[in-house]
Amino acid sequence: MRVKAKAAVERLRRPTFSDVVALLALFIALGGASYAAVQIPRNSVGAKQLKKNAVTAKKIKKNAVNSRKVRDGSLLAKDFKPGQLPAGATGPAGRDGSPGETGPTGPSGTAVVMGRSGPLALAARYMSPSGGSALASSAAEVAMRSPSVPVELSNLQIWLSTAPGPGNSRRLDVLANGAPVAGCTVAAFAVTCTDDTVATIPPGAELALRATGTDGSNGGSGGGGAPLNPADVQFGFTLGP
Repeated sequence: MRVKAKAAVERLRRPTFSDVVALLALFIALGGASYAAVQIPRNSVGAKQLKKNAVTAKKIKKNAVNSRKVRDGSLLAKDFKPGQLPAGATGPAGRDGSPGETGPTGPSGTAVVMGRSGPLALAARYMSPSGGSALASSAAEVAMRSPSVPVELSNLQIWLSTAPGPGNSRRLDVLANGAPVAGCTVAAFAVTCTDDTVATIPPGAELALRATGTDGSNGGSGGGGAPLNPADVQFGFTLGP
């Protein structure tokens, strides 16, 4: 009896080739049944069976989402590429804005007038009030008109190329409509003079300069001085409101 029991135990520990084949067949059969058991029926998966965010863009078939599958009015302009949406018609012009505040009036400009002439003689001679001009025997020949508004003449200054000499002098006057409104005298050894007078010039006045001289030689008004030296003259003044 012990021999038979021992033999039976050895037969259980050492399966035969047929036993192994039978066991493999059993596993294969069971595996096939399990695979068949987990097969998903067609059209059986819905929204409830999907996890949140389970379907990504990579898992969507190309062109699977079309116009019929997008809810009307659910897309925004930012969802389209630039240039995909046509531009709308131009809207009506808006109302004009209210005018801004008027700024303060700026200061009016001042004109600087300069000129020259020569050579001067002893008798009265006239010259244009601006630029270079030849001497004339009357103001009407060289006169120029002032602006059409009242202006002020000031800061008159005169320069001579040569001093008049001892006992002698030269004078330059600015005339407005024939009447002197500013002027100064260069005497003896001086070559320049100034006049700080501020004169109002009426609109459209005729402006000219008049040069005169005194000679003290040969018993003249200068009382026996040297002859009056010849000289050219330069002048400048300002015109402003």
